[in-house]
Amino acid sequence: MIIVQIERVVETGTSPCKTKCPAHISVQGYIKLAAQGKYKEALELIKNENPFPAVCGCICPSECESACTRGDIDSPVAIDEIKKFIAEQDLNIENRYIPRIRHEYDKMKRCLLYQKNLKRL
Repeated sequence: MIIVQIERVVETGTSPCKTKCPAHISVQGYIKLAAQGKYKEALELIKNENPFPAVCGCICPSECESACTRGDIDSPVAIDEIKKFIAEQDLNIENRYIPRIRHEYDKMKRCLLYQKNLKRL
């Protein structure tokens, strides 16, 4: 069974847990950071893909845990619980981490597009 899991990672280039994650978050990355006590960095990594980890952590179906290759040896890592713990750290501090803006949109262009679409209606 372990060989099959390794082959899946080699074929896709992505770990099975990240592949199963609906938000496609770097699961291995934030777990490693959390294990090192770097909770803020782990939160930054999560929020780069998912700006609402506290909400999503509560409703997540945890498909990543069923794909966890650690389950082939003993039991899967409690990925969702780790993510919830990291997200709670963000809720407990005054200065929350806010991801940088990826795209700057010109407000005038947005207004013009909005007006253009209204005229079509």
